[in-house]
Amino acid sequence: MSSSAQAIAETQPVEHPSIEARLFRASPFGTAGTSALIFAVGVGGFVLISVLVGHPMVSRTGLELGRTVPGLVSPLLLATALGLNRYAEIKQVAEVPAFAAIASTAAAPTAAVFGPASSEHRGLASLAGVAVGLVVAYFGVPLSVLRDFPAIYLWQNGLIVLLCVLFMRGAVMTARSWRKLQHIIEHAVRIDLLHVDKLSVIGRQTARQALVWFSTAAIVCLYFVGGDIGITTVPMLLGCTGLGLWIFLHPMTGIHRRIRLAKAAELDRVRDEIEVAGRDEAHDPHAAARLPGLIAYEARIQSVREWPFDQSTLIRVATYVLIPAIPWFGEAIVSDALQRLAH
Repeated sequence: MSSSAQAIAETQPVEHPSIEARLFRASPFGTAGTSALIFAVGVGGFVLISVLVGHPMVSRTGLELGRTVPGLVSPLLLATALGLNRYAEIKQVAEVPAFAAIASTAAAPTAAVFGPASSEHRGLASLAGVAVGLVVAYFGVPLSVLRDFPAIYLWQNGLIVLLCVLFMRGAVMTARSWRKLQHIIEHAVRIDLLHVDKLSVIGRQTARQALVWFSTAAIVCLYFVGGDIGITTVPMLLGCTGLGLWIFLHPMTGIHRRIRLAKAAELDRVRDEIEVAGRDEAHDPHAAARLPGLIAYEARIQSVREWPFDQSTLIRVATYVLIPAIPWFGEAIVSDALQRLAH
């Protein structure tokens, strides 16, 4: 392991889990149950306030999607983002041994990738999220709601600000993980061409992080069902989708380059040996005996894949890319179902 990578492993600051991480760790309901509870509390609060202030969600013509959808989608977005982040965290920690198998030491992946961001960085991200959230809420929630139903306006604004805080904290955490993972790829990962399948752990990790952002993009699309004109929704959609693609593809290029260089160097070496053995086989029985093995080894190295993910991971990510498109195709179905339910 290089001295710079060792330094990162040894100089990590003392870090503490975030509030959302402590919430999931303290909950007795598990990741899925806690996420469902967060969603239920969010929706229940919206419905309760709507009943108390007389905010109509159903009219004679059916369900008022413009008034109902934002109150349902925001809690869904909150619960999904928190739940998927927790799921990714659990899976990452579970794969520490898999990282140890491909790195020079087990300490570097654990300290440099799986640890939480410092409290200071999370605090700055939260402040930035509040500022962004206030802007998004101003343009995303009609002022008519403030005039007619101030409590609903405050509730929706509060959820939007909270979502933006989580978005910014997630972006900071993602950027931090990417920088540390990139450093590990460059300095700590061993390239074993005969066991390159072990590098699939990198693809699995980045795929899970991408899933968080693709799923967020999909849920953001649901705002369009409620008649959102896209002033704030479209930038959020594009940002989440772009982040998902970048998170998965960018680290892959670094490990791909290292595999390709190691493969080229090994092929050059074995081909030099094949050339020598072929030249000497006529008068050297030992060289003649080595030649078939060298040729077989060359074919084995030539067949080594150069990207650190297996077919299942590739199919999974391809499915993730399609997730944001699902609400577009399902909007008419969802709208019709809600209208029928209201009647």
